[in-house]
Amino acid sequence: MTRLFKWIVRRVGPQNLLALALLAAVMVSVVVGLGDVIRGLDTRQMLLVVVVGVLVGWGLAATPLPGWGATILGSVSGLGLLFLRVGRLGGQLLALLRASVELGWGIFRWLQGGLPVDLAPVILSAAELWGDVGTLLARVRDWALALAAGELVFDPVAVAFTWGLALWGASVWAGWIVRRRNWPLPAIVPAGALLTATLAYAGGGTSALLMFLGATLLLLALVGYDVAVRRWEAAGIDFADPGPELAVTAVLLSLVLVTVAGLSPSISMQKIAEFVRELGDGRAGTGVETLAESLGVEQRPAEPRPAGGLPRRHVIRSGPGLSQRVVMFVSTGDLPPGPPQTVRRRPPPP
Repeated sequence: MTRLFKWIVRRVGPQNLLALALLAAVMVSVVVGLGDVIRGLDTRQMLLVVVVGVLVGWGLAATPLPGWGATILGSVSGLGLLFLRVGRLGGQLLALLRASVELGWGIFRWLQGGLPVDLAPVILSAAELWGDVGTLLARVRDWALALAAGELVFDPVAVAFTWGLALWGASVWAGWIVRRRNWPLPAIVPAGALLTATLAYAGGGTSALLMFLGATLLLLALVGYDVAVRRWEAAGIDFADPGPELAVTAVLLSLVLVTVAGLSPSISMQKIAEFVRELGDGRAGTGVETLAESLGVEQRPAEPRPAGGLPRRHVIRSGPGLSQRVVMFVSTGDLPPGPPQTVRRRPPPP
Protein backbone atom coordinates (compact mmCIF):
# COMPACT_ATOMS: atom_id res chain seq x y z
CA MET A 1 0.00 0.00 0.00
CA THR A 2 2.86 2.37 0.85
CA ARG A 3 4.58 1.59 -2.43
CA LEU A 4 1.38 2.28 -4.34
CA PHE A 5 0.95 5.63 -2.59
CA LYS A 6 4.56 6.62 -3.30
CA TRP A 7 4.14 5.62 -6.94
CA ILE A 8 1.00 7.75 -7.24
CA VAL A 9 2.73 10.74 -5.63
CA ARG A 10 5.73 10.36 -7.91
CA ARG A 11 3.54 9.87 -10.98
CA VAL A 12 1.01 12.63 -10.38
CA GLY A 13 3.05 15.04 -8.29
CA PRO A 14 2.42 16.26 -4.74
CA GLN A 15 1.11 19.66 -5.84
CA ASN A 16 -1.31 18.09 -8.31
CA LEU A 17 -2.56 15.70 -5.63
CA LEU A 18 -3.08 18.60 -3.25
CA ALA A 19 -4.95 20.54 -5.94
CA LEU A 20 -7.17 17.52 -6.57
CA ALA A 21 -7.85 17.20 -2.84
CA LEU A 22 -8.83 20.87 -2.60
CA LEU A 23 -11.08 20.60 -5.65
CA ALA A 24 -12.73 17.56 -4.11
CA ALA A 25 -13.20 19.49 -0.85
CA VAL A 26 -14.86 22.33 -2.77
CA MET A 27 -17.30 19.97 -4.45
CA VAL A 28 -17.92 18.01 -1.25
CA SER A 29 -18.95 21.24 0.46
CA VAL A 30 -21.44 21.84 -2.35
CA VAL A 31 -22.95 18.38 -1.88
CA VAL A 32 -23.14 18.84 1.90
CA GLY A 33 -24.90 22.17 1.49
CA LEU A 34 -27.37 20.86 -1.08
CA GLY A 35 -28.07 17.71 0.91
CA ASP A 36 -29.15 19.85 3.85
CA VAL A 37 -31.96 21.60 1.94
CA ILE A 38 -33.01 19.17 -0.83
CA ARG A 39 -35.59 16.58 0.11
CA GLY A 40 -34.52 12.98 -0.43
CA LEU A 41 -31.12 13.74 -2.00
CA ASP A 42 -28.71 10.85 -1.46
CA THR A 43 -25.55 12.68 -0.40
CA ARG A 44 -23.36 9.56 -0.52
CA GLN A 45 -24.41 9.00 -4.10
CA MET A 46 -23.70 12.63 -5.01
CA LEU A 47 -20.32 12.54 -3.24
CA LEU A 48 -19.28 9.71 -5.54
CA VAL A 49 -20.50 11.72 -8.53
CA VAL A 50 -18.49 14.85 -7.70
CA VAL A 51 -15.27 13.03 -6.75
CA VAL A 52 -15.32 10.94 -9.92
CA GLY A 53 -16.25 14.05 -11.91
CA VAL A 54 -13.22 15.97 -10.65
CA LEU A 55 -10.94 13.04 -11.49
CA VAL A 56 -12.45 12.63 -14.96
CA GLY A 57 -12.14 16.35 -15.70
CA TRP A 58 -8.53 16.37 -14.52
CA GLY A 59 -7.70 13.29 -16.56
CA LEU A 60 -9.32 14.68 -19.71
CA ALA A 61 -7.36 17.91 -19.31
CA ALA A 62 -4.11 15.92 -19.13
CA THR A 63 -4.79 14.46 -22.60
CA PRO A 64 -4.31 16.35 -25.88
CA LEU A 65 -8.06 16.25 -26.53
CA PRO A 66 -9.63 19.58 -27.54
CA GLY A 67 -12.40 21.11 -25.50
CA TRP A 68 -15.23 19.70 -27.60
CA GLY A 69 -13.79 16.19 -27.42
CA ALA A 70 -13.44 16.40 -23.65
CA THR A 71 -17.02 17.67 -23.45
CA ILE A 72 -18.34 14.66 -25.36
CA LEU A 73 -16.36 12.11 -23.36
CA GLY A 74 -17.20 13.80 -20.09
CA SER A 75 -20.91 13.89 -20.92
CA VAL A 76 -21.01 10.23 -21.95
CA SER A 77 -19.13 9.09 -18.86
CA GLY A 78 -21.37 11.19 -16.62
CA LEU A 79 -24.56 9.80 -18.13
CA GLY A 80 -23.21 6.28 -17.73
CA LEU A 81 -22.36 6.83 -14.07
CA LEU A 82 -25.76 8.38 -13.34
CA PHE A 83 -27.59 5.56 -15.07
CA LEU A 84 -25.67 3.07 -12.95
CA ARG A 85 -26.03 4.90 -9.63
CA VAL A 86 -29.39 6.69 -9.87
CA GLY A 87 -31.05 4.04 -12.03
CA ARG A 88 -29.41 1.24 -10.02
CA LEU A 89 -28.54 -0.68 -13.15
CA GLY A 90 -25.34 -2.22 -11.82
CA GLY A 91 -26.86 -5.67 -11.30
CA GLN A 92 -28.42 -5.76 -14.76
CA LEU A 93 -25.16 -4.61 -16.37
CA LEU A 94 -23.15 -7.27 -14.54
CA ALA A 95 -25.65 -9.91 -15.63
CA LEU A 96 -25.29 -8.78 -19.24
CA LEU A 97 -21.49 -8.84 -19.04
CA ARG A 98 -21.55 -12.30 -17.49
CA ALA A 99 -23.89 -13.57 -20.20
CA SER A 100 -21.68 -11.98 -22.88
CA VAL A 101 -18.57 -13.70 -21.51
CA GLU A 102 -20.39 -17.02 -21.46
CA LEU A 103 -21.55 -16.38 -25.03
CA GLY A 104 -17.99 -15.70 -26.16
CA TRP A 105 -16.78 -18.89 -24.49
CA GLY A 106 -19.66 -20.80 -26.07
CA ILE A 107 -18.77 -19.49 -29.53
CA PHE A 108 -15.17 -20.58 -29.01
CA ARG A 109 -16.25 -24.10 -28.02
CA TRP A 110 -18.71 -24.22 -30.92
CA LEU A 111 -15.89 -23.38 -33.35
CA GLN A 112 -13.97 -26.30 -31.85
CA GLY A 113 -16.87 -28.64 -32.63
CA GLY A 114 -18.87 -28.24 -29.44
CA LEU A 115 -22.56 -27.66 -28.80
CA PRO A 116 -24.53 -24.86 -30.51
CA VAL A 117 -24.48 -21.42 -28.93
CA ASP A 118 -27.41 -20.36 -26.73
CA LEU A 119 -28.26 -16.68 -27.25
CA ALA A 120 -31.18 -16.61 -24.82
CA PRO A 121 -29.24 -15.45 -21.69
CA VAL A 122 -27.71 -12.49 -23.54
CA ILE A 123 -31.03 -11.48 -25.10
CA LEU A 124 -32.88 -11.69 -21.79
CA SER A 125 -30.21 -9.71 -19.93
CA ALA A 126 -30.10 -7.04 -22.63
CA ALA A 127 -33.90 -6.78 -22.68
CA GLU A 128 -34.03 -6.38 -18.89
CA LEU A 129 -31.32 -3.71 -18.93
CA TRP A 130 -32.98 -1.82 -21.78
CA GLY A 131 -36.34 -1.97 -20.03
CA ASP A 132 -34.89 -0.43 -16.86
CA VAL A 133 -33.15 2.27 -18.89
CA GLY A 134 -36.43 3.05 -20.62
CA THR A 135 -38.21 3.29 -17.27
CA LEU A 136 -35.66 5.77 -15.97
CA LEU A 137 -35.83 7.89 -19.12
CA ALA A 138 -39.63 7.85 -19.05
CA ARG A 139 -39.73 9.09 -15.47
CA VAL A 140 -37.29 11.90 -16.22
CA ARG A 141 -39.25 12.82 -19.36
CA ASP A 142 -42.61 12.89 -17.54
CA TRP A 143 -41.15 14.99 -14.75
CA ALA A 144 -39.61 17.46 -17.21
CA LEU A 145 -42.84 17.76 -19.21
CA ALA A 146 -44.85 18.39 -16.05
CA LEU A 147 -42.35 21.02 -14.96
CA ALA A 148 -42.49 22.72 -18.36
CA ALA A 149 -46.29 22.82 -18.08
CA GLY A 150 -46.06 24.57 -14.72
CA GLU A 151 -47.26 21.56 -12.72
CA LEU A 152 -45.83 20.64 -9.35
CA VAL A 153 -44.63 17.01 -9.51
CA PHE A 154 -41.89 15.60 -7.29
CA ASP A 155 -40.19 12.43 -8.54
CA PRO A 156 -37.16 11.44 -6.41
CA VAL A 157 -35.50 9.56 -9.27
CA ALA A 158 -35.85 12.45 -11.74
CA VAL A 159 -34.71 14.92 -9.10
CA ALA A 160 -31.62 12.84 -8.25
CA PHE A 161 -30.80 12.46 -11.94
CA THR A 162 -31.13 16.22 -12.54
CA TRP A 163 -29.02 17.22 -9.55
CA GLY A 164 -26.49 14.55 -10.50
CA LEU A 165 -26.15 16.05 -13.98
CA ALA A 166 -25.63 19.53 -12.54
CA LEU A 167 -23.03 18.36 -10.02
CA TRP A 168 -21.25 16.22 -12.60
CA GLY A 169 -20.96 19.14 -15.01
CA ALA A 170 -19.64 21.46 -12.30
CA SER A 171 -17.12 18.84 -11.11
CA VAL A 172 -15.78 17.98 -14.56
CA TRP A 173 -15.50 21.66 -15.42
CA ALA A 174 -13.59 22.39 -12.20
CA GLY A 175 -11.09 19.58 -12.73
CA TRP A 176 -10.61 20.36 -16.42
CA ILE A 177 -10.14 24.13 -16.16
CA VAL A 178 -7.69 23.94 -13.25
CA ARG A 179 -5.55 21.29 -14.94
CA ARG A 180 -5.69 22.75 -18.46
CA ARG A 181 -5.80 26.53 -17.83
CA ASN A 182 -4.71 27.00 -14.21
CA TRP A 183 -7.82 29.11 -13.57
CA PRO A 184 -9.03 28.23 -10.07
CA LEU A 185 -11.57 31.02 -9.71
CA PRO A 186 -13.51 30.35 -12.95
CA ALA A 187 -13.32 26.65 -12.06
CA ILE A 188 -15.45 27.01 -8.93
CA VAL A 189 -17.91 29.61 -10.27
CA PRO A 190 -20.56 27.09 -11.48
CA ALA A 191 -20.42 25.10 -8.25
CA GLY A 192 -20.46 28.25 -6.14
CA ALA A 193 -23.42 29.70 -8.02
CA LEU A 194 -25.34 26.44 -7.65
CA LEU A 195 -24.70 26.27 -3.91
CA THR A 196 -25.32 29.95 -3.19
CA ALA A 197 -28.55 30.21 -5.18
CA THR A 198 -29.98 27.05 -3.61
CA LEU A 199 -29.08 28.02 -0.05
CA ALA A 200 -30.35 31.55 -0.61
CA TYR A 201 -33.73 30.33 -1.78
CA ALA A 202 -34.09 27.58 0.81
CA GLY A 203 -32.72 29.58 3.72
CA GLY A 204 -30.06 27.01 4.57
CA GLY A 205 -27.14 27.43 6.94
CA THR A 206 -23.76 28.91 6.09
CA SER A 207 -21.53 26.04 7.25
CA ALA A 208 -21.19 24.61 3.75
CA LEU A 209 -20.45 28.08 2.36
CA LEU A 210 -17.66 28.56 4.90
CA MET A 211 -16.15 25.19 3.98
CA PHE A 212 -16.46 26.15 0.32
CA LEU A 213 -14.73 29.48 0.97
CA GLY A 214 -11.86 27.95 2.91
CA ALA A 215 -11.10 25.29 0.28
CA THR A 216 -11.34 27.91 -2.49
CA LEU A 217 -8.87 30.26 -0.79
CA LEU A 218 -6.35 27.45 -0.33
CA LEU A 219 -6.82 26.40 -3.96
CA LEU A 220 -6.20 29.97 -5.15
CA ALA A 221 -2.97 30.13 -3.15
CA LEU A 222 -1.74 26.74 -4.36
CA VAL A 223 -2.42 27.31 -8.05
CA GLY A 224 -1.02 30.85 -7.92
CA TYR A 225 2.19 29.61 -6.32
CA ASP A 226 2.55 26.79 -8.85
CA VAL A 227 2.05 29.15 -11.80
CA ALA A 228 4.58 31.63 -10.40
CA VAL A 229 7.22 28.94 -9.82
CA ARG A 230 6.86 27.61 -13.36
CA ARG A 231 7.10 31.14 -14.77
CA TRP A 232 10.29 31.80 -12.81
CA GLU A 233 11.82 28.50 -13.88
CA ALA A 234 10.98 29.17 -17.54
CA ALA A 235 12.60 32.61 -17.32
CA GLY A 236 15.72 31.21 -15.61
CA ILE A 237 15.24 33.28 -12.46
CA ASP A 238 16.94 32.04 -9.29
CA PHE A 239 14.65 32.14 -6.28
CA ALA A 240 14.45 30.78 -2.77
CA ASP A 241 11.61 28.31 -2.42
CA PRO A 242 8.97 29.97 -0.22
CA GLY A 243 6.83 26.82 -0.13
CA PRO A 244 6.67 26.07 3.63
CA GLU A 245 6.30 29.72 4.67
CA LEU A 246 3.68 30.32 1.98
CA ALA A 247 1.73 27.22 3.03
CA VAL A 248 1.59 28.34 6.66
CA THR A 249 0.62 31.88 5.65
CA ALA A 250 -2.10 30.66 3.28
CA VAL A 251 -3.61 28.34 5.88
CA LEU A 252 -3.61 30.98 8.61
CA LEU A 253 -4.99 33.67 6.32
CA SER A 254 -7.72 31.34 5.08
CA LEU A 255 -8.69 30.49 8.66
CA VAL A 256 -8.87 34.18 9.55
CA LEU A 257 -10.98 35.05 6.52
CA VAL A 258 -13.34 32.12 7.04
CA THR A 259 -13.73 33.01 10.72
CA VAL A 260 -14.44 36.65 9.90
CA ALA A 261 -16.93 35.60 7.23
CA GLY A 262 -18.68 33.29 9.68
CA LEU A 263 -18.95 35.94 12.39
CA SER A 264 -19.69 38.95 10.24
CA PRO A 265 -23.39 39.81 9.84
CA SER A 266 -22.75 42.14 6.90
CA ILE A 267 -23.75 39.52 4.33
CA SER A 268 -27.22 38.32 5.24
CA MET A 269 -28.51 35.11 3.73
CA GLN A 270 -32.00 36.37 4.55
CA LYS A 271 -31.52 39.45 2.36
CA ILE A 272 -30.22 37.32 -0.48
CA ALA A 273 -33.20 35.01 -0.11
CA GLU A 274 -35.59 37.96 -0.11
CA PHE A 275 -33.94 39.27 -3.26
CA VAL A 276 -34.33 35.90 -4.97
CA ARG A 277 -37.98 35.74 -3.96
CA GLU A 278 -38.60 39.32 -5.11
CA LEU A 279 -37.46 38.25 -8.56
CA GLY A 280 -40.41 35.90 -8.57
CA ASP A 281 -43.36 38.25 -8.12
CA GLY A 282 -46.41 37.27 -10.15
CA ARG A 283 -46.00 34.77 -12.96
CA ALA A 284 -42.25 34.44 -12.54
CA GLY A 285 -42.69 33.80 -8.83
CA THR A 286 -44.99 30.87 -9.45
CA GLY A 287 -42.48 29.45 -11.91
CA VAL A 288 -39.58 29.80 -9.49
CA GLU A 289 -41.53 28.16 -6.66
CA THR A 290 -42.69 25.34 -8.91
CA LEU A 291 -39.15 24.71 -10.17
CA ALA A 292 -37.69 24.74 -6.66
CA GLU A 293 -40.32 22.44 -5.17
CA SER A 294 -40.11 20.06 -8.13
CA LEU A 295 -36.34 19.87 -7.55
CA GLY A 296 -36.92 19.03 -3.90
CA VAL A 297 -35.64 22.34 -2.50
CA GLU A 298 -37.35 22.98 0.84
CA GLN A 299 -37.66 26.51 2.14
CA ARG A 300 -36.93 27.02 5.82
CA PRO A 301 -37.77 29.92 8.11
CA ALA A 302 -34.85 32.28 8.45
CA GLU A 303 -32.99 32.01 11.74
CA PRO A 304 -32.24 35.26 13.59
CA ARG A 305 -28.60 36.33 13.27
CA PRO A 306 -26.80 38.67 15.67
CA ALA A 307 -26.08 42.13 14.31
CA GLY A 308 -24.26 45.15 15.66
CA GLY A 309 -26.17 47.92 17.40
CA LEU A 310 -29.66 47.97 18.83
CA PRO A 311 -32.39 45.84 17.23
CA ARG A 312 -34.40 47.72 14.62
CA ARG A 313 -37.51 45.52 14.80
CA HIS A 314 -39.24 43.07 17.08
CA VAL A 315 -40.12 39.62 15.80
CA ILE A 316 -43.02 37.75 17.40
CA ARG A 317 -43.36 34.11 16.49
CA SER A 318 -44.36 30.78 17.94
CA GLY A 319 -42.02 28.44 19.71
CA PRO A 320 -39.68 26.06 17.89
CA GLY A 321 -41.40 23.27 15.99
CA LEU A 322 -40.35 19.71 15.50
CA SER A 323 -37.03 19.13 13.79
CA GLN A 324 -37.22 18.35 10.08
CA ARG A 325 -33.74 16.84 9.88
CA VAL A 326 -33.76 13.40 8.26
CA VAL A 327 -32.08 10.88 10.55
CA MET A 328 -32.74 7.57 8.78
CA PHE A 329 -33.54 6.21 5.32
CA VAL A 330 -35.17 2.84 4.65
CA SER A 331 -34.58 1.39 1.18
CA THR A 332 -35.36 -1.91 -0.52
CA GLY A 333 -32.69 -1.57 -3.21
CA ASP A 334 -35.19 -0.83 -5.99
CA LEU A 335 -35.99 2.51 -7.56
CA PRO A 336 -38.27 4.63 -5.36
CA PRO A 337 -41.83 4.91 -6.64
CA GLY A 338 -42.72 7.70 -9.00
CA PRO A 339 -45.33 10.34 -8.36
CA PRO A 340 -48.86 8.97 -7.82
CA GLN A 341 -51.48 9.18 -10.49
CA THR A 342 -53.31 11.91 -8.64
CA VAL A 343 -50.82 14.53 -7.55
CA ARG A 344 -51.11 17.98 -6.18
CA ARG A 345 -50.87 20.09 -9.27
CA ARG A 346 -50.80 23.80 -9.56
CA PRO A 347 -52.18 25.14 -12.87
CA PRO A 348 -50.17 27.88 -14.53
CA PRO A 349 -51.41 31.38 -13.73
CA PRO A 350 -53.55 33.10 -16.33
